[in-house]
Amino acid sequence: MELLKAEFGGMKAPSITTVSIRCYIAKRQEEKAANATINRELAALKRMFNLALTCTPPKVLQVPHIPMLREDNLRTGFFEHEKFQAIMERLPDYLRSVAFFAYYCGWRKEEILSLKWDQVDLNQGIVRLEPGMPKNRQGRTLIY
Repeated sequence: MELLKAEFGGMKAPSITTVSIRCYIAKRQEEKAANATINRELAALKRMFNLALTCTPPKVLQVPHIPMLREDNLRTGFFEHEKFQAIMERLPDYLRSVAFFAYYCGWRKEEILSLKWDQVDLNQGIVRLEPGMPKNRQGRTLIY
């Protein structure tokens, strides 16, 4: 958050306006920062204002509108079933079940590798991903 501090550090909170935030966004875009990176910085700035607003007494009277940028972070890297089969043939035995599960469920690597046996019911054919693990913080159930 050094960039936020460099931009807004010497300013009084009422001086940080939507206009000054838009200027910051334009500057970061000129520096070729990704929209997702800029959004994380803006989220931190918004959090700072919201914390200041909820103090007793409040440290600020209002939170400026902080526009967020569109993020196009679609998943990529999918491949056809034939390529998957070719890879499976070349994988060591200890990786095949993980690769097979990942291919068919589409869960993230961290979600799969963090699974515990109490989340798997082989008799019912159910795998549960507990709330809090996925990026969106919602649990999921896979029925196979």
